[in-house]
Amino acid sequence: MEGRNRRVLAHHQVQPFLVTRLLRRAAAPSVVLLALVSSAIGLVNGFTYDDVYVVEQNPLMRYLHGWWHVFRLSYWPKSAGGDGYRPLTILAFRVEAVLGHLNPMVFHAVSICLYALAAWLVLLVARRLLPLWAAWFAAALFAVHPVHVEAVANVVGQSELWVGVAILASTALYLRDRMEGPLRTSTALWILLLYAVACFAKEHGIVLPAILVAAELTVVAEE
Repeated sequence: MEGRNRRVLAHHQVQPFLVTRLLRRAAAPSVVLLALVSSAIGLVNGFTYDDVYVVEQNPLMRYLHGWWHVFRLSYWPKSAGGDGYRPLTILAFRVEAVLGHLNPMVFHAVSICLYALAAWLVLLVARRLLPLWAAWFAAALFAVHPVHVEAVANVVGQSELWVGVAILASTALYLRDRMEGPLRTSTALWILLLYAVACFAKEHGIVLPAILVAAELTVVAEE
């Protein structure tokens, strides 16, 4: 009788462990899948609005020769005003245009992949702050929320996705180190590199230091 009770007790102890392990393994793939499914319809989109001027009718999209010149050129072509500065976004567009022969599906596919990556990074950040179920819910809500449609469905919205990925990755790295101890030199260098990526993708990237300061003041435990 005593042996039977022990087996029953062990069975009840193993079940929650297996469920928790399964949830941990399924959390990231399910969030990525939600992001892909919710945005996959964008693959059939063409070039619209600003896409036409920045990408479709931009002569820079026909070749990659002299790609480094993007760092001295404006975001908008001269024919459309010639202002703004987003060299990494333009460089990404040029690579996508050459590889896909200016097929809009290639641009939209990259945007959807970046969106799925951003959703996964939201899960990473949330896991540092919340229980697994709450972190998954936050990331899943991010993955399917319609507020992101403009950034994902339009080609030019890709600049915001690059910024989002860079900022989320920086925040995840920062929280990983600071919630366990001091910031490592290698982590600081990665954050600086990601900050440069964010700023050169779109001007919104400048907010990263404020986000890290806010994290330091609100969620990093005092030593």
